[in-house]
Amino acid sequence: MKIKPLPKQLFKYLFIALLTLPSTALNAQTFNDKLEVDDVSDALKMLGLEVFKYNFDSINQDYQLLIHIDEIANDSIITSKSFKFRNWNAEQKNKEIKFISKIASDNADTYWIKIVHPKMVTTVPFNIAEKYRHIHHWQQIKKGPIEYNRKTPLLFYGMAWEDEYNGKKFRRFCWGEEIGRDLSNKTLKKVEHMILISYELIPHK
Repeated sequence: MKIKPLPKQLFKYLFIALLTLPSTALNAQTFNDKLEVDDVSDALKMLGLEVFKYNFDSINQDYQLLIHIDEIANDSIITSKSFKFRNWNAEQKNKEIKFISKIASDNADTYWIKIVHPKMVTTVPFNIAEKYRHIHHWQQIKKGPIEYNRKTPLLFYGMAWEDEYNGKKFRRFCWGEEIGRDLSNKTLKKVEHMILISYELIPHK
């Protein structure tokens, strides 16, 4: 049987297709095995871990650091814990404070917060009443200059509030504006329960 040669037009189409293959391959998705800081942060959050660090490098006198952690429900403090740390002065190089939270799940009965100071580490448990065992989120307070001789809020772990859309109830946690150090924010009134972390710098005697 005699085999007929392929039409010239078909050769043309095949040639064009082969030319487009390299560019198609270049446009295909690629795998990136390099982990960035955000990747690690997201992975830690999935495990219930979050880390917050604050620097106090501008302190130029001898001050003692106090960390206050208050559990607040309906605008009233129901549990309050304070911790004294070693003094910070102009000569000290590392003036950083770090908070590591460990919350196992949205309905966990205990919240764990570790405070890491250059020369001291302590872990603080908070036993949460059953009615407040709903999804919480961390929210940082608006940044500003270091303040002295007053209790200054840094961040809080607040309970999402209940809302309704199309007849379905859900919990939300969103902010239209930053939260000031005086905790002035209309939306903040919707947060029924929170763990508030503040610092205080007092002169060393």
